[in-house]
Amino acid sequence: MWNQHKHYLLSQNDDRDPQVAFWEDLRKEAQEWLREGDQLIIGGDVNNEVRDPAVEIFFSDLSMHNLIYEHHSPEGAPTTYFRNTNGRVVDGLWGTAGISAVRCGYLDPRKWKVTIRPSGWTSPSPMPWATIPPPQPPLELDISS
Repeated sequence: MWNQHKHYLLSQNDDRDPQVAFWEDLRKEAQEWLREGDQLIIGGDVNNEVRDPAVEIFFSDLSMHNLIYEHHSPEGAPTTYFRNTNGRVVDGLWGTAGISAVRCGYLDPRKWKVTIRPSGWTSPSPMPWATIPPPQPPLELDISS
């Protein structure tokens, strides 16, 4: 994946490392949305330990907090990839000050025939977009091949 992103960046006359480009571009977009008054929810696999100070500083500089860690301690947090044996948590969910989770957490990836741990959360907001239920387990889904 890194090579594909690097190839694309080079085709745009951009010689940045793809991971650096991702974080810089995300920061720029998020800052613009925040200036416009938007509330943000950013989630995903950040290809880094979510408890790493660089990740924590990135989101705190945007005045965002880890929604899952509002309710669950980051100490002993479950891994989010079924082949992960080193305890790294690479999936996270962050929100701006006006966003909070009523219920949230990770599901066991070994019980799902997918490579990442699905997560879900519920917001106290009555807005229709505010509730994202955890996905239902597939009957038979094998994406390893």
